Amino acid sequence: SLIRLDRSTLKQTVLARSDSPTGMDVVSDSTNAFTVSPVTFFSGGKLSKINIAGGQVERIAFVGESASGGIALDKTGTNAYITSSGFGGAHIQKVDLTTGRTNVVASWPLQLLGLALEGNGTTALVAVNDVKSLLRVNLISGAASLISDKLRNPTSVAVENDGVSVLVLEAGVDSAIARVDLRTGAVTRPAAGLGSIMGTDLSSRIAFEPDEKNVLVSGFSVLARVNLDTGAATIIRSNICALSGGRLSGLFVESSGNTVLLSHDVCGILRVRVK
Repeated sequence: SLIRLDRSTLKQTVLARSDSPTGMDVVSDSTNAFTVSPVTFFSGGKLSKINIAGGQVERIAFVGESASGGIALDKTGTNAYITSSGFGGAHIQKVDLTTGRTNVVASWPLQLLGLALEGNGTTALVAVNDVKSLLRVNLISGAASLISDKLRNPTSVAVENDGVSVLVLEAGVDSAIARVDLRTGAVTRPAAGLGSIMGTDLSSRIAFEPDEKNVLVSGFSVLARVNLDTGAATIIRSNICALSGGRLSGLFVESSGNTVLLSHDVCGILRVRVK
């Protein structure tokens, strides 16, 4: 679904119906959102395009196996890279958003979760559902190399503007934000003790605000702001679609920095004011 949320009354207006998203990315001008969905009884995983203004939904591709939530658009907005899992292990698939053609560009034996493209556009940083690892994957050759195996339940990845470090959201009772040096693999944690906000949710997401001094994090039904200098966390909104029984699965900061788009695996896509 695509939902309008009135901030004062919390009234929700459904604008469009779509498959239950497990991940989302949005083009830079916020005109279209792209969501991935898992395998259901009736079909395999899907990638869908949703027009934010009008609510129209278009199925772009059937990905053949369950989408595990990671999705990133390239700089041109013409291709999406998604993580998926099937009987043959985990994969990164490239989807042509014009033709719907899919192509497996990399494989890994364990489930892959969140991913983010590096500035060169030819490599991706990917969280592995093995409790500890962050990979760099070459999207042309498919070669993967280990950046760090010192993480704790990595779920989501956000590349810093300096290009030499990345933030990784860690889920669990000791949920934290880890900073990984891409040159050495060294790990520091500018924010910890987020377990009461994020919990053990493997769908937790992280995204920079425009000033890069703060990040937004989402998990279960909570959206929070974390200051990277102090580590302080402030809840912006809780109980987002909490009665639905689902969870937040995608987070995108719009260009103004005042609003975000959230995907929820039951309620759909919501726009929420954060400033």
